[in-house]
Amino acid sequence: MEELQLRNGLTVSVRSASLDDEPAIWEFLCRLSVDSRRLRFFSVGIDLHREAHRGAAHDDADHHGIVALAFGRGVVGHATFVRAAGSPRAEVAVEVADDLHQLGLATLLIIRLAQSAEEHQISHFFAEVLPENRDMLAVFRDGFTTVSRNGPDAVEVEFPTSGWRTAHTRFESARSQ
Repeated sequence: MEELQLRNGLTVSVRSASLDDEPAIWEFLCRLSVDSRRLRFFSVGIDLHREAHRGAAHDDADHHGIVALAFGRGVVGHATFVRAAGSPRAEVAVEVADDLHQLGLATLLIIRLAQSAEEHQISHFFAEVLPENRDMLAVFRDGFTTVSRNGPDAVEVEFPTSGWRTAHTRFESARSQ
């Protein structure tokens, strides 16, 4: 388990997710606002049990998840990557507690995922983001060197996993200001 400090001084513990985390991830997803769920899953009519299971399942070269935990609150962030079949690319997804947006947690989670992905020969992350999800687009744009394409319903972003080093430097520099 690794301890990370957010921009507001809150310390969170980050570790790989496991099947034992499924109930805690489900509770976390239930606590997200309706708007946060829509922005993350592109719908509010999702099966949160299924998403919690998917978020806790697997921990290998093709599917890896991490959780961020805060004392007294349980899971406050979750991120995962899933490798595209037979590809050096993986889809990345992240969700953060509503009251912890814009404090660096999403960036820190993606950095940790990118480190793991590199170890498993995943060279690029990609994601689809709703155009109105400005916070997530800013995480990708400001923290990582992304290529973005506007699709009919979503913005498609892609960036090299090796970009975690630059993102980490940018985060630390912004936090010290």
